[in-house]
Parts: sequence; structure tokens; C-alpha cells
Amino acid sequence: MLVERIYKHYEQENRQTRSHLGASELGSECERKLWLNFRWHYDADFSGRMLRLFETGSLAEQRFIDNLYSIGVTVKALDEVTGSQHRVSALSGHFGGSLDAVAYNIDPEDPSRLYILEFKTHNDKSFTSLQKQGVAESHYQHYAQLQIYMGLSGIEQSVCHAENKNTDELYEEIVYLNKDVFDTLMAKARRVIQSQTPPAKINDNPAYFKCKMCPAFDVCHGGKQPNKNCRTCKHSEPTSNGLWMCRKKNQTLTVQDQQAGCEQHEYI
Repeated sequence: MLVERIYKHYEQENRQTRSHLGASELGSECERKLWLNFRWHYDADFSGRMLRLFETGSLAEQRFIDNLYSIGVTVKALDEVTGSQHRVSALSGHFGGSLDAVAYNIDPEDPSRLYILEFKTHNDKSFTSLQKQGVAESHYQHYAQLQIYMGLSGIEQSVCHAENKNTDELYEEIVYLNKDVFDTLMAKARRVIQSQTPPAKINDNPAYFKCKMCPAFDVCHGGKQPNKNCRTCKHSEPTSNGLWMCRKKNQTLTVQDQQAGCEQHEYI
């Protein structure tokens, strides 16, 4: 009885809609999924248990920071100017993300050198893969996230700091900016944001294993009607000043406008 109520609470609290394309998702293989998400075609309806699991990863961040402080690393989890998380953004604000932290006193030979910190928790199988193959091979989406953070912030080195949730074993890997990878990712973000039509599927077969596990499956393969809002309407588009515009009404759209849609909605 209590467990179900707890799960339900998580589901009820998870009602926020992301307005931008996130750096944490850009490493996804499927541009169509990214486009459908950016265009609000579907809701990622995670169970209460899964939402609680995501929270567990977030709660681990403070422990990571405390561990680093204990060995003399200076960690700055918040921007000193804004008082909130360090953020990066690009493409007129339609693309961006939040850094877990930045730190120095990491390299004894160059203590003033600044690093981006990214904290991740893994199950045993995922952690073992990370240890054996490194972040670029085993978890490309995490690697891409770091490349975006480094490229947009100007901090050209980062630390992937990971924990095995089953054993509490820790892993770290220094990741450096790869300009070619960063440029490729930014071109991808630009395509997703600027495209007025959905990109091709990664596989036309609905039985393809990666598609079956995708939160966009019902809309992409299953014939489900997309959500009705301004972003699924063919008359809307993101603008160069960071806003959204309805071409039919020649009107700037607030986030609330976009969510509500209107009677002149026409699906893309």
C-alpha cells in the first residue's frame, strides 16, 4: 500500500516538459527520437520506480562531491554569479545542458587547471563495461555529453566519475575535448532543431530491439497520434532569437502557448 503511494507520488510530480534539446540526450543514435522529443510528440511516461531510481543517481552527486572535498579537490557545484548549476547553451538557447560541477586541485602538477565533473551511477553490468571499454566505447551518450560541455564551456578536460551501485566501487576517467567529435555533435543538434520534418528512423522494422525499447515507439512505429500542441504543428518553428514562432498567425509563442496549441493546429 505505501509503496504504490510512493511510486504514484513520483509520477504525479514528474510533469515538467523540457523546452530545449538536452546535451545529455544528444549522443542517442536515433535523430528521429531526438526530433520527436524536441517537438513534444510523446510523453516519456516513466514508472514511479524508475523515477525514484533516477533520483538515486542525483542523490549520489553530493556524496561524490564530499569524497572529493575530503582529498583536497576544490569543487564548485554552483555558478558563483547565478547561484544555480553551471549551464551551457547554444543555437539561440534551443540546445544546452547543466554541468554537475567544475573543480580544480585535481592534477598535483597543475592544481589550477579546471575540470568539468560528471557523476554517474551504474549497475554491475554497466559498470564492468565502463571499466573494460572506457566511456567513449561503452557509454557513448555520456561521452557525447562531456564533449558538448567541454566544447561550449571552453574547459577542455573533464572527469567521468562513476560508481557501481551494487558494490560501491568507484571509477574515474579523464576525458579531453575532441574538436571533431564536438563539431559533429553540434551539427547533429542543429539538424534536429532546424528540421521541419522528422528524420528517418534508424530501422523501419518495429521489431528492431533498439526501437522496441524506445519511449517514442508508440508514435514512431505504433501508429499512436502525437500529442496535440504547437510543436507538433506544421506552422511552428524555433527562431534565431531563442523563441518559437507560429507562421500562420505571425505570433511569438510562449511555453504555455506551445503546450496549449490552438484550433488551427495541423500535424506535421
